[in-house]
Amino acid sequence: MVNGHETKKVNFKSFENYSCTSSSQGKPLLFSKIKEKIEKLEKECNSYMYLIISLSFIILIFFFVLLCGLLYRYRWKIRYFYYMTKSRYHGYKSVRSDSQSDFKYDAFVSYSDEDLPFIQKMILELEKNNGIRLCIHHRDFVPGYDISENIITAVNKSRKTVVILSPNFIKSSWCMYELHIAKMEEIYSRENEGVLVLIFYEEVPVDKMPLSVMDLIKQKSYIEFPNDEYGDPVFWRRVSETLQDEVLC
Repeated sequence: MVNGHETKKVNFKSFENYSCTSSSQGKPLLFSKIKEKIEKLEKECNSYMYLIISLSFIILIFFFVLLCGLLYRYRWKIRYFYYMTKSRYHGYKSVRSDSQSDFKYDAFVSYSDEDLPFIQKMILELEKNNGIRLCIHHRDFVPGYDISENIITAVNKSRKTVVILSPNFIKSSWCMYELHIAKMEEIYSRENEGVLVLIFYEEVPVDKMPLSVMDLIKQKSYIEFPNDEYGDPVFWRRVSETLQDEVLC
């Protein structure tokens, strides 16, 4: 009304006699002062609007950080269940057996490629000399399939997972992935029956050891590789007996 009156687009008879009554105060306000009132209200509304936007933004950031924290904390569990569900419907025929209760391998060996000479010796001692079926990733993984799916299928279809701990193992992200997947398998699919077998191939400095691995070492017994002509036979016999216990039962 004020703008229309000032620009002569709208004519109000006796415009100076028009007044606006505030519902909160009940006092008449002349149209000559209506602009000041509107500007004051706009400032008040804008201040509340900025406050609402700021609070909304802070709340969104809080929930985003909370969600990221939860996803990071339960990342292995999420990945485990994701690939378990995926492999259940798109599993590998070469790895799966006809009976879901049967295992294709006695042990899946988790190791770093830099420690391959030790694995070759393990194949000789355990497979050829003791008839233990091992799943070795460079030999038994299905070509053309995703590495993550190969790993979780191998863990799922092996009675145990043998972890070859070494500085090279700790540095490998895929090795750590295998370790955590085996841990998830032990907790959620095997009812903590003892899937993991830890073998210290080489000493790992404490400051280089991840907290998750240190916690695992505190919970479980492990076998150390002596690497000498007198201790080696005892070591391999111990490993063989550990892997064959489940088979004999």
